[in-house]
Amino acid sequence: MTLYTGMEELIPIEFEHLYLPAKHYIIAGKNNKFGVLNYNNEVIVPFEYEHILMNIPNTSLEYMVARKGEKYGVISYKGEVLLPFIYEEAHTEEDFDNLILVKVDNKWGYINLKQEEVIPPIYDEFFESLFPKEHGRIATKNGKQGIISAENKVIIPFEYEEIQFYSDKYLVVKKNNKWGLIDKIGEVVIPAKYDAVKYHPKASTFVVKQNEKWFHINQNGEVKSAVTTDDSSNQKTAKVSYSPVIKAYLSRTGKIKISLLDKLKSRLKNQVQVFSFNNRYGLLNQKGQIIVQPNYAAITYKHYLLHDIARVIIRENGKDKYGLIRLIK
Repeated sequence: MTLYTGMEELIPIEFEHLYLPAKHYIIAGKNNKFGVLNYNNEVIVPFEYEHILMNIPNTSLEYMVARKGEKYGVISYKGEVLLPFIYEEAHTEEDFDNLILVKVDNKWGYINLKQEEVIPPIYDEFFESLFPKEHGRIATKNGKQGIISAENKVIIPFEYEEIQFYSDKYLVVKKNNKWGLIDKIGEVVIPAKYDAVKYHPKASTFVVKQNEKWFHINQNGEVKSAVTTDDSSNQKTAKVSYSPVIKAYLSRTGKIKISLLDKLKSRLKNQVQVFSFNNRYGLLNQKGQIIVQPNYAAITYKHYLLHDIARVIIRENGKDKYGLIRLIK
């Protein structure tokens, strides 16, 4: 076990924004401009952009969307302009063949880094998808939703008022203000003639609502039996538990001590933990020893953990300033 004993400042606490979207780079904002730093606090992309968009969770991409003036383009982490700043909006999508979603004349489409149109900008909207890539993207065209692939092939025709991702196999669809179920290639499983379609986990079947009553229905669209109560009462709700913040107090000798430290050691589980003292935050090492004094308005450690790095915030006159610290052994 590596035992941390202290910290050192890595990036000065002077930035208005600070994001860690990639292994070697930091997106930072200062004086209302954005740029990119490395972990030696060297500027590798000048602070000349109105905004730089994070790629999280797409951390393997070596490029990012930026806004200059009122237009969007794509730059590399070395500052090279890969796509010109001519788009009304743009977003990266690693899990969709590394295509870039762009807005042109108030319509959406996808292009590649050669600025070639892969899916022409003729759609009113694209939706962020939980689909695997091969299932395509839900899009809206002329007020109707359908699904289109990364190769610009229509998988599900644009004839639905709403499409909801359900699973790798099924989609819940709304047509003529009624709900049904289709499979991933558009074949009808349950006709769109019900007031609602849901999954009933207790019975491992679908249920449909019609005339204020719920019915079990199989995957052939055959009604099997009535449901005596609304199916939602049978759905399980995941319980989320939160660990209480570790708190400290001031001892009679004027030293900061951790409350109930002996009981907390088992909770530490060989991990660094955040603790609070007088509404300020610090860090404990794996043995419950204070390695970062509680001088910060916030510390984000687990989410931003890269090479033993934590993001810290100080608050002055109601404004937050961000920086990075590195834990030392």
